[in-house]
Amino acid sequence: MKILIITRKFLLEIMREWQLVIMILLLPVVFLLITYFTYPGQIIQTYPIHISVLPQHSEQTDSIIASFEKAKYANGLAVFTVNQDSLSESIVTEKVHAHEIVLDIQLDTTKEPLTITILGDPLYQGYYQAINQLDPRWLGDNPIQWIESSITPLYVSGPQTNFELFAPGMIIFAILLLTMQTAMLITREIKTGTIRRFQLSGTKSFAIISGITLAQMVIVVLQLLVIGWISIALGFRIQGSLWLAFLIANLLALSAIGQGLILGCYLENDTQAATLGATAAMVQVFVSGAFFEMPSFPVFHLGSHAFNLFDVFPATSSMQLFSMTLSYNAPFAYLQYRLTLLIVLTLLTFAAAVIIFQCKQLQA
Repeated sequence: MKILIITRKFLLEIMREWQLVIMILLLPVVFLLITYFTYPGQIIQTYPIHISVLPQHSEQTDSIIASFEKAKYANGLAVFTVNQDSLSESIVTEKVHAHEIVLDIQLDTTKEPLTITILGDPLYQGYYQAINQLDPRWLGDNPIQWIESSITPLYVSGPQTNFELFAPGMIIFAILLLTMQTAMLITREIKTGTIRRFQLSGTKSFAIISGITLAQMVIVVLQLLVIGWISIALGFRIQGSLWLAFLIANLLALSAIGQGLILGCYLENDTQAATLGATAAMVQVFVSGAFFEMPSFPVFHLGSHAFNLFDVFPATSSMQLFSMTLSYNAPFAYLQYRLTLLIVLTLLTFAAAVIIFQCKQLQA
């Protein structure tokens, strides 16, 4: 009962600063809208190509052309739009430079084996995306030896737009803002003597920390509802389990609250809490890959899994899990390592926060 009373007390304190609550709820939405309008492109798209045969068609060239025409993604969308022979070389060159044709494929039957030349604009990103869709099996008995990129299947359950790819990162951004809010809240309560009065009344540190945590979890639920509703309205398709995503969000929230508690124990005023809390949150947002993919820096291996430099942050595993769950609906076997790592890091962070809070208050 005392925990609920403390939770209500901290909720009232949070709601008194309604401007901060609105910022925490709406700032991620602003970034979500920026993502929607900045990355409108499709991940799965049809690439216009031109195929010419020199000097004449053969059964083999017809088979290759038919393979290009039949190529489809798992959702039935055609991979290529094929134009054949009807365009002059100068027009094809002009269209390649204008990116109206992504690949110009020339099949030369005068040589044995058949010679295949693929031209395009290497400064255009679509050129490499189209190259990655080529399957050597389409070329019959003459596979292309120079293709280095592996064939990456695109599933119906995967993200089909850039927005769907980046949207889960906004959940990471939103939840990590709790680090700043928790640091400000605990700093103020320590400074005003509220925490000390709780202790003099016989309230245990566990009840105080539980009250702060439950109050912040209410904010987490509001964040998830707002971001989830707007994301779906903008076209995001949820592929996996919402319950699993909710679990991941709460684990990340616990780590963010724990970090805020640690900061709040060492700071003196709201300004310091806001500055350092926001800095800690934004560093983790960037290194977790929430805004853009980060390179890997392997430190050591845990079995078959590489532990990267930025894996020390719970946000990194959370971002991977949100992406695999919400965007790809990956089997649970693929999630076990990241989920275990997130649970361990969250428990360590929160346990450290509890110990530091208790030690600092006993010294007070």
